[in-house]
Amino acid sequence: MSSDICVIVSFYDERPSDELFRLLRQLRDIEAGTAFELRVVVNSPQGRQLQLPSDLAATHVTTRENTGFNIGAWNHGWKQNPGFSFYVFLQDECEIVRKNWLLKYKQLLSRDSIGLVGESLIYWRSWSVFRSRGAEVHRECVSVAQRNGIELGRTPTHIQTLVLGATAACLSSTGGFLLADGKAEAIATEVVFSRLCIQRGFKIVQSAWRPFEFIRHSQWDFLRNDSTGLVWNTYRLIKSVMPY
Repeated sequence: MSSDICVIVSFYDERPSDELFRLLRQLRDIEAGTAFELRVVVNSPQGRQLQLPSDLAATHVTTRENTGFNIGAWNHGWKQNPGFSFYVFLQDECEIVRKNWLLKYKQLLSRDSIGLVGESLIYWRSWSVFRSRGAEVHRECVSVAQRNGIELGRTPTHIQTLVLGATAACLSSTGGFLLADGKAEAIATEVVFSRLCIQRGFKIVQSAWRPFEFIRHSQWDFLRNDSTGLVWNTYRLIKSVMPY
């Protein structure tokens, strides 16, 4: 093992592979700031082997059954690649937008008590506000938490599982990710996993003041754009000192 960091990229092979190949070339060509091992985990309903272009042929690829969405692929990748100190999980839609991105993640994950780092930390004032925005997902959060013996805590503040850095200690303490096969339940597991990490004594943090500073996800460009405004930054400052 030449590095203490493993980067795991998830891919669903019923989607076009263009974005995956773009990301793999970015991971190869953009300076990460620290060495890492790369793994691609493919969710494949038909069990097909991913056909890589010649310049990416050396990429380590694992194919698995299509369960658990991206999180299922990430969990498989973590369990199949033990022994690293840190793991960074990416969806294939992600784009690296700043060099030394991985060094920043490693620096944050090396701090005492930090267990999770992401590009987007979603703050919520209370569970009641969360329920008013989505009753079905709220019910699933309660159900997932009860099944797994997890305390929901004071708020549903959580890291979006688009990009996620985690320490091996945090993953080991939680037993890995919470998995689901329905859309509402999958959103709930995203929320409840952050709560589980907090329950285990780990802090969850955003990689920078503004979301998507190091890694872009095009579906959330609006959030990145909003973060240039005074209202957003004022609200962010207030939220950053509130307990969650």
